[in-house]
Amino acid sequence: MDQVAERIGQSKWTVYRKIASGEIRAVRLGGSTSALRVLESRVREWLGLDRDGEAA
Repeated sequence: MDQVAERIGQSKWTVYRKIASGEIRAVRLGGSTSALRVLESRVREWLGLDRDGEAA
């Protein structure tokens, strides 16, 4: 999560908050060590951000 948040210019807590509030859907596949890859553009879309990290 740290890497995703850093790349999109948001704090990881903002991302977690949006997941908790239902703004971003969270899916867990497999066990706790499994990684789910999501395109950066998709994460930006979920957060309502444009390519520059500004609110769309």
